[in-house]
Amino acid sequence: MSVHPLRRFIITAFLLFIGWRLLYDLLLLPDGRIDYFMSITGVQLASYILIFLGWEIETSGRLIAQAGSRAVEILNGCNGLQVLGLFSGFIFAYPGNNLKRIYVMLFGMLILYFSNVIRIIFFVFVNAQYPDYWDISHSIITHLFTYPIILLIWYWWIVINEEDVYLSLKMSS
Repeated sequence: MSVHPLRRFIITAFLLFIGWRLLYDLLLLPDGRIDYFMSITGVQLASYILIFLGWEIETSGRLIAQAGSRAVEILNGCNGLQVLGLFSGFIFAYPGNNLKRIYVMLFGMLILYFSNVIRIIFFVFVNAQYPDYWDISHSIITHLFTYPIILLIWYWWIVINEEDVYLSLKMSS
């Protein structure tokens, strides 16, 4: 008895999601090293870009600010690590060629890492120029910026595997 591909995908994605949450919440988050690395490197790269653009930037650990403005702190959960795990889970759950899977995961994780750096830059800009809009910008930027990028890469993964999935479905029926 074979499992319908959609059902297999949903079950696999759900199990990977639960596994990722357990791994993150029980091991990675308490340990903190990967989160710290993601936060620090995100802040450093954002500061290099802003300095290159002519901004006077101050950093201290996870904090980044335009000189004289409130700092933005990149906390665990805001550094992109959780997003990378969720993104990777979908790539693993959806059927496809394993070599393509590795390339798409690495490419996607790199794109998502840099999109998080852009997100940090955006937060520094808002905090410096429009501090009254901090709360609203913080609550919506991930939904407006990061999630569409994730969806586009997922869509790309589905499209490049469409023929392979179609052939495997045809052969299994």
